[in-house]
Amino acid sequence: MRNKNLTFLKIAIVVVLGVATAIGCKKKEVMQDNALQVAQKKEQALIKELKIFYSSLTDIPADSIEYNPKTQQFVWRGVNQLSKEQLLLAYEQHQYSQKK
Repeated sequence: MRNKNLTFLKIAIVVVLGVATAIGCKKKEVMQDNALQVAQKKEQALIKELKIFYSSLTDIPADSIEYNPKTQQFVWRGVNQLSKEQLLLAYEQHQYSQKK
């Protein structure tokens, strides 16, 4: 009888540890997915802000400016205009000069 209880207890412990591990892994996956979604939303918001900024500099309607994520170029009428890096630098300098 004691061996049966001991065997049952060992099995129960293994099951509980297995379930706890599975739940912990699932939580980590969900957190990684959430972090990825947040990063994507931040990137989309930045691109939108940069389009608006570029529009204000050039009088080109913001909705006619496209962004190519592969080349990281802002495109107008099919022609690459500025890289994201160049426009972001100009945007940051503009923001800094507005604070002074």
